[in-house]
Amino acid sequence: MIFINRSIKPVPASIAKPGGKAAKEKADAIKHFTAPQQDKPFSFDAYRSDDIKDTLKAIFLGKCAYCESPILTVTDGDIEHFRPKGEIVTPEKKVIKPGYYWLAADWDNLLLSCNNCNRKTTQAVFGGESFVMGKGNQFPVADESKRCLTHDGDLPAEEAVRLLINPCIDNPEDFFEYLDNGAIRARIHPQPHNIKKAEESIKVFGLLRDPLVNDRKKVIGDIKFIIAGMLEVKEDLADARANADTAKADKLLKRLDRHTSRLQLFLQPDQPYCAVARQMIEPILRENNLL
Repeated sequence: MIFINRSIKPVPASIAKPGGKAAKEKADAIKHFTAPQQDKPFSFDAYRSDDIKDTLKAIFLGKCAYCESPILTVTDGDIEHFRPKGEIVTPEKKVIKPGYYWLAADWDNLLLSCNNCNRKTTQAVFGGESFVMGKGNQFPVADESKRCLTHDGDLPAEEAVRLLINPCIDNPEDFFEYLDNGAIRARIHPQPHNIKKAEESIKVFGLLRDPLVNDRKKVIGDIKFIIAGMLEVKEDLADARANADTAKADKLLKRLDRHTSRLQLFLQPDQPYCAVARQMIEPILRENNLL
């Protein structure tokens, strides 16, 4: 998971337009869910507008906001509500209705997600059994008394106890670290709340599911192979320079540049598992004065 700057694209017109579909639906939802009696379900449709999906694809570079897997090759992806719109399922399996109904078409609440991170499905965990995982309607907070349950509630107070990482607000690379086997774990942090956020996010988004861990492991293997070759070339280059072999040094320098360029490709934000690559590559390049 990497930080995503939503401001690279303007807010879609279907949401930004005053008095438009999204604004009208929000007003209708507030009226519906604050009425004394709710005798029929409410249909949320404004967030399904094509311009919303297209903009999310562009902002998230066709990758899942949570696991960084490429989406668009095999599916159109899900418009994910960071705070669930219809209902909330707590860690104790308690169902709270309604959910964050006033945020159903709020631009900052919408992300692009893959099916496996967004939907509740049975998936194999790395090195273990199969469990039902995926975000679904989960939105854990550290203090239920601060949960915001109405459109006029104190959302900033809830934000302070939020237990899921939002890649458009938090910098996920401050929360996670990746192991050589492709697994992910919480990064050590002086604030216990940050560690809890990382742990809950790993669990809720299913970031330890077996196929995902294996895909990260393949990328790690490719990066290790290139780094090993780069360091060998760097050693040979140092020897050639020490022996004043200018011709050989020039050839080795070109080879070193090719290795470095290949590593730089992994660091591009449109690449899958860019966070893994940054953790591995940037320290090596910096240490060898190649960044």
